[in-house]
Amino acid sequence: TITGGKSTNGAGGIHIHDANVELNDVHIVGNVADNDDGGGIALYDGAELIMTRGSFTNNSIDGIYDNMFSDYYGGAIYIEESKAFFYSVEFKNNQNTSDPDYGAAIYADNSVVYLSKCTFDGNGVADKSNNIYATTSIVHAVDTTLTMEKVTFTNNGSYLCIRGIDNIFSSLILLDDSTFRLFGDSKFTNNAATFMINVKDDSNVYVEDTTFIDNNSFVMYSALQHYDDSYFKNCTFENNTAERYGGALYVNGENLRMLNSLFKNNIVTESISSWEGGGAIYTDGNN
Repeated sequence: TITGGKSTNGAGGIHIHDANVELNDVHIVGNVADNDDGGGIALYDGAELIMTRGSFTNNSIDGIYDNMFSDYYGGAIYIEESKAFFYSVEFKNNQNTSDPDYGAAIYADNSVVYLSKCTFDGNGVADKSNNIYATTSIVHAVDTTLTMEKVTFTNNGSYLCIRGIDNIFSSLILLDDSTFRLFGDSKFTNNAATFMINVKDDSNVYVEDTTFIDNNSFVMYSALQHYDDSYFKNCTFENNTAERYGGALYVNGENLRMLNSLFKNNIVTESISSWEGGGAIYTDGNN
């Protein structure tokens, strides 16, 4: 177990630069990156991490307020120009203890990230009474290949973020110029965010054999810019609630293929009367 670490120039727990590291049954607990990236671990410049079992729990980034964001990344782990492989690893209660930052659990930039049989529980949950702030994203990928197989997301994010309270819009998974693959009977249950999956810039999105149940969002899936071969296949969307647009999917100006998927009892609340919505899907200017 690595616990109680704090750094103002690198990761709170382990800083890995241009090295190959393998961790088995290691628990990264309660570490803090103060005005820097990677509360638990930070990877830089060609590093490679293979982590089997173990966990990231109660790690955080603590940044100084600068305009809207403090611009620090990765409450559990920060990955830059590196590779990281996680097998049966738990990400639990990793947060921000200052103003909103990016990637309460994972932030990856120009990297390769693979997760298999991993769980995400209670990350990025705002609790201002304990100086824990909402997060911009739980998992954030920039120019990255992000693959998730048989993962579980439960109770992540905060309802406070859904309508942009405190000038913060949040995403469970935020993609910028990335390739995202999600498959293998993955499950998303009882999460809360402005966007469940948010595609900001051109990205490839391939989702198969995944269920989304009892999630609460402003927009469930927002795709303003994704490539035309993106798809959802053999997926189930059930009992999800969105405040605007599609209770399950919103696609604006892009092509998205839906293959052999089920939409059941999804709801748009339309809490502001001028907003439009479709209970399951809202499309605008796309095929």
